[in-house]
Amino acid sequence: MTLAEGYHLREHPHDDDGVVLGDDFVAPDNVVEEEVRIRRARRGYISRGGGASLTRKIITFNLIALNVLVAGILYLSASRDGLAQQRADSLHADVELIADVFEAQVAAGNTGDPVVVDPATVERTLADLDVQQGNEVFVFNAQSELVGRSQGTVVLVGNRVAESSPTVITDALNRFWDTLSAP
Repeated sequence: MTLAEGYHLREHPHDDDGVVLGDDFVAPDNVVEEEVRIRRARRGYISRGGGASLTRKIITFNLIALNVLVAGILYLSASRDGLAQQRADSLHADVELIADVFEAQVAAGNTGDPVVVDPATVERTLADLDVQQGNEVFVFNAQSELVGRSQGTVVLVGNRVAESSPTVITDALNRFWDTLSAP
C-alpha cells in the first residue's frame, strides 16, 4: 500500500487506452532493488548451488523415493511370479508321482474287471507316501466319491538356494526386515 499512497487519480489524466494491471503497477522497476532483479533474471528453473528452494528439494527427494518404490515393486513382482510358477510346477510333479503310484497298484491287480478302489488300500498307500507339509492329497473313485485323504507332514530340509547365485538386493532387504522386526 505504501507504493500507491502517493498516487492520486485526480492528478493524472485518464487514458482511454486501458487499465494498467500487474507487476508494473504494484512494483515498478525502480522500486525493486537492482541486485534482486539481477538474481531473479539469472535464476533458471533448476537453481545451481546450495540456493535451491525447499520446495524443489522436497519434490526431488519425493521423485527419487517414488522411483525406488516403483523399481522395488517391479523387481519383487517379477520374482514372485517366478516363485509362484516354480511352486505350481512342483505341485504338478507331485500330483503326477502320486497318480503314478496309484496307477501302478491298479495295473498290478488288473484282471480285466472294472477297477474297485478299496479304501483300506488307499489309506495304506497314502500313509506310505511322503507328502510335503502344507499339501493335501484327495483320492476319488470313478463315481467322484472321496475314498481317501492325507495331509502332508514331511518338512523338506534341503530347500535352500545355491550359494553360487547370491541375491544382493533380496538378502539386504531380508536382513533389514529381520532387524526391524526383531523387537
